[in-house]
Amino acid sequence: MNDVPQIVEINEIIEETPTIKTFVFDWDMDKFGVPSPGEFVMVWNFHNEKPMSISLIDKENSRMAISVKNVGEFSSQLHDLKVGDKIPEILGYDQTGKELKREDFKGKKLVLYFYPKDNTPGCTAEACSLRDAYSELQKAGYEIIGVSKDNEKSHQKFIEKQSLPFSLIADTEVRLNQEFGVWAEKKMAGRSYMGTLRTTFLIDENGIIERVIEKVNTKEHAAQILNGK
Repeated sequence: MNDVPQIVEINEIIEETPTIKTFVFDWDMDKFGVPSPGEFVMVWNFHNEKPMSISLIDKENSRMAISVKNVGEFSSQLHDLKVGDKIPEILGYDQTGKELKREDFKGKKLVLYFYPKDNTPGCTAEACSLRDAYSELQKAGYEIIGVSKDNEKSHQKFIEKQSLPFSLIADTEVRLNQEFGVWAEKKMAGRSYMGTLRTTFLIDENGIIERVIEKVNTKEHAAQILNGK
C-alpha cells in the first residue's frame, strides 16, 4: 500500500453493536494500492495516530473500512465522528476581536493555515506568499485565515507591517491548534518545547477538510495551494 498520508471522507458508519462501529471510506485501489487481508492502516484523528486493522476490502467499489471498539480516548473520538465530519463551528477571534465561525465561510473554500509566530522569517515569507497571490487565490474561490498563538496586538502589527489582506486568529490558548492536532512537541538546539507545527488545511465549501499540507514551502506556499502540490 501507499505509505503517503491520505485524507479520506467517511461516507458510511455502521453500528455493529453499541460499542463497535465500522467506518467505510473510498479508497482508490489503482492509485494507492490494494491492501492485503490482516493489514492495518495508521489512523489520524487530528489529535493522535493509532494503527487500525482493515475490516473490509471492497475492490469492486473501491472502498475500505475499519471497525473500532470504543475502549479508550482515541477510539471514543472516532466514535464521535459523523459522516462528512466538519471543522469546528467556532474558529476563534481575529486581530480585531471579531469571532470567526465556520458559517461565515459557507459556500466558500477556505485556506486555514497554522504558523508558529508573527514577524519571524519563515512565517513572514509564508504570509507574503499568500498576500502576493491573494487575488489568484480569491479567483480560485479561497478565503484565507492564518492562525498562531500570538495575541491580537501582535497580529495587528504583523498585518500592518506586511500589508496582509486577510485575518489572523489569535489562538492564545492554543485551542484551535489542539483541535487540528498541530500543537506538538518540537526540538531545537537540543531542547524540547511545545509549539505549532506549520500546517495548512484546505477546506471545501461545506466546511469539510479536503487536503492537508504538512510540508509547507514558505516562499512558494500560494503555488502549493493553487497547483495542488
